Amino acid sequence: VLLYTPLKETEMLGRLVALAGCATAVVAETIHVAPKLGGTAQFTTVNDALFWAHYANLTSANEELTVLLAAGTYPPFTVLPDHGRVRVTGSPGSVVSGGVEVPPSLFTPYQGVSGAYVADLTSLNIPLADFGAITAGDCIHGCTDMQSGLSFGDEPLVLARWPNINTTSGHNLYTHASSPCGMGCVHVPISSNTQRISKWATEKTGWIHIYAEWDWADCYRSIANISTVNGSYEIKVEPATENPKANARFYGLNLLSELDTPGEFYLDVSATGQKLYFFPPASVAGEPSTWPHGPVLGLKEAAVNISGTTDVTVDNVEVMHARGQGVVAVGVTRARISNVNASLHGQQGIYMTSAIDSEISEVSVSNTGCAAIRAHGGDASTLTPGNLKVTNNHVSSFARWKRTYQAGIHWNGVANLYADNVVTDGPHNCFLGGGNEADPGIAVAALDNVFEGNFLDRCAYEAADTGAFYVCGQQATAFINRNNTIRNCQFHNVRNTAGTGVQGPSVQAIYLDDQMSDWTITNNSFVNCQTGSFIGGGRRNTVQHNYYEHCDTAQHFDNRGMNWQKSSAACTTPICPPFNCSCNRGAATWMRTQSAAAAQWQATVYPDAEYEADGVQLGVPRDNQVVDNTYCKCGKFIDASSTDTKAWGSTVADNNEVTTC
Repeated sequence: VLLYTPLKETEMLGRLVALAGCATAVVAETIHVAPKLGGTAQFTTVNDALFWAHYANLTSANEELTVLLAAGTYPPFTVLPDHGRVRVTGSPGSVVSGGVEVPPSLFTPYQGVSGAYVADLTSLNIPLADFGAITAGDCIHGCTDMQSGLSFGDEPLVLARWPNINTTSGHNLYTHASSPCGMGCVHVPISSNTQRISKWATEKTGWIHIYAEWDWADCYRSIANISTVNGSYEIKVEPATENPKANARFYGLNLLSELDTPGEFYLDVSATGQKLYFFPPASVAGEPSTWPHGPVLGLKEAAVNISGTTDVTVDNVEVMHARGQGVVAVGVTRARISNVNASLHGQQGIYMTSAIDSEISEVSVSNTGCAAIRAHGGDASTLTPGNLKVTNNHVSSFARWKRTYQAGIHWNGVANLYADNVVTDGPHNCFLGGGNEADPGIAVAALDNVFEGNFLDRCAYEAADTGAFYVCGQQATAFINRNNTIRNCQFHNVRNTAGTGVQGPSVQAIYLDDQMSDWTITNNSFVNCQTGSFIGGGRRNTVQHNYYEHCDTAQHFDNRGMNWQKSSAACTTPICPPFNCSCNRGAATWMRTQSAAAAQWQATVYPDAEYEADGVQLGVPRDNQVVDNTYCKCGKFIDASSTDTKAWGSTVADNNEVTTC
């Protein structure tokens, strides 16, 4: 794996002159790229090929230029808007990598730990900035940065930590705080098991990963000080922005003293030196001289960037080892990402936002630090459709670094299709978007999206109060995400299996949270879920023709807008744009009167404003339809009484129990 160094312009012009004499032999529509020049190969990098093609006037907005990659590994590349219509396509065995291999010859035994090795990286000439750094991000949203990740083959490795990874499930293990001790403070009783924490005090690079106040919000905080107080270790962290509750779960990481288990590593990089401490995974046997290759450090911000382009295709290639994103596609039109294997990235696998008429299909994304796929397109305030098609993708083992709000597929926009995707093994949400997860000032809300034929399995296994498919109506978004449909999808094994810390485990397959309204949930199946579908106080939701099997509760239904969340429904806030207040009807009125497409919102999207008018049962979960569903061996079908649902103006009828599953 090589780091990319572009040809200087003088070298490129020289290449142009050299190729000019054989121009008749060059097929204008196809440029061949291979790791070595020769034969049909004209270039060794995609960037050089595109640069030459642009100089040679081979790029066009009307005719597609194909860059064909032979088998081999290539450095990152960028397609620029003025490159025109471009297709970068691979052959079997073609890889675009944002990383650098650490040769086995650099490793020597690390005397501190039997079976571990250390390598001096200075000979690789890696810029210090490429290593990145761990940062203390928000505990809810955002993908916090980390130092360069490390992988061996297809296997991601983890920073040295305690407690260690569960080697059977691959899930995180946590220890727990005892009594609260204030902002940025964690108490852990001293025992034979926790005495190792005393060694953390001597290290300058230690962090903790903690669910401090809620089991749906995780973040990283640096260790500032460790002392002993009344038989406990008192760990002070920075920034001290959370007040960890009793039993808050956490683990320590980025600690050389905890390099003790196969599959762990530790980086010591600074202006004075660069060292990698590495405990090979169990799958790697023998001395370094016998290894087929070395581990790979993920270094570059992106492996592929096609932002701002029109009519660009990337297909039939593996994209690996970025410290940030695998494929970045911001502000694209008619982009196509197909048959791409995006894996081992520090943040997202595929990051597509502000996109129009674009496609992500037949893609496999795995082992990402944050979300796997982000696909946003269209604008609700102007009613501009995105027309995205996110179909037939396979997503697994994502959110390895930031655990919560980093979905397998993060969605938003207008008139997009998310169909026939398989999303498995997510610690929090497998699908997340719309509502308060929309893009403030860009897309605002989600309208007319269809989720069809998707298969979700083993989602939300590490969280509480969340859903495999989650959409939330906070920040005045509950009434403006309209006409979205979930149909013909399967939800399996949606349960917390990893335990919690400060909350009881409560997860649902489909979670319409905080008065989210106007969704259709039909012809789906729910198997072995704690709760199948969940209406959290919203209106005009339809739950029909679904099948529930071995669910504790098939359907949850509550009226939170009439009690603890009444302030966001029966509110007197003036008209306000979404995300600028908490009043649902204030934002709904803004969309109908002040958004760019206000007239169309009034005429077709949201003609029923009387539901949000004064005196019309504000906060009452009216006009929901929970009808014609079937359930088998569930604890109960619904947890709201028929008296209540009738009083709320909603219908629960013709839901049938069967005894044979």
